Amino acid sequence: MPEIHGVACVFEQETDMGWYIEKIARGAFEGCDMSDVVALMNHDEDDLLSRTTGQPDDLILSVTNVGLEYAFRAKNKCSKEVAENIALGFIKGSSFAFRASGEAWEYDVVQPDGSKKDVRTITKFEKLYDVSPVTFPAYNQTSVALRSRDLSKPKPMSGADFRNKFKLEKYKQSK
Repeated sequence: MPEIHGVACVFEQETDMGWYIEKIARGAFEGCDMSDVVALMNHDEDDLLSRTTGQPDDLILSVTNVGLEYAFRAKNKCSKEVAENIALGFIKGSSFAFRASGEAWEYDVVQPDGSKKDVRTITKFEKLYDVSPVTFPAYNQTSVALRSRDLSKPKPMSGADFRNKFKLEKYKQSK
């Protein structure tokens, strides 16, 4: 069964939201309600991939030094189609849906091209709704990838083994 791993949110990275620049502060997820989060394709509620309140260890969320990361096994028809599109290189980024409860603004910040834009820094998230592999991510630094060595021969993994493998990979990456 393919494992889908993604980075839905990156800390201290800027992205151009049109009329302003946005970035996310480290620590913004402290105290955030992540009790019932879904994984959706392109934030579409009709394309449900996984859920934190599903079967044990269906959707695993982890706040790391990079940002908000997620992992789940492609179990249903929709998630298997998403895994195929990731393998083909059609889907490369991730996103997340949230409600913020803290932010700071800087106005008329000079950009590298000499223009001026306001900068919004999200300092606190109140609620996380979804994490999503997406076709067009707002933050180009996000990612999504498969972590299965041989998609033609899926090897079952217990929920505890899957969770421990994900935590071990995150530990190795932080060293």
